[in-house]
Amino acid sequence: MSVLVIDDDDAVREAIGDVLESLGIQVHQAADGQSGITLYYKHQGDIQLVILDLTMKGWDGAQTLHELRKFDPGVQVIVSSGHSEGQIIDRLKNVHVAGFLRKPYDADALIDLIQLFLYS
Repeated sequence: MSVLVIDDDDAVREAIGDVLESLGIQVHQAADGQSGITLYYKHQGDIQLVILDLTMKGWDGAQTLHELRKFDPGVQVIVSSGHSEGQIIDRLKNVHVAGFLRKPYDADALIDLIQLFLYS
């Protein structure tokens, strides 16, 4: 089981990686959307979930999500943002996501959402 984390904040990305690895989940990490797409192409057969920051330099999360869906329409994505869930829903109209994490979030919120998604 593995998760791809795409976030341009090194500290956030590494913290998510540490939490997920403590659960025995393999983690792939990308610092931007284009690198994330490359990693997804390379490891698609292993990745069950993508955690995607919506506000990044270069390709933002919406563009990255669009590219992921072009390659794999069924990709499961949890989006994270400092904006409210309502603002995100407005921004990603007609785009299904597996879940939402509002920043800043703690390890317990991350673990609860991951377990709900991966083990249900």
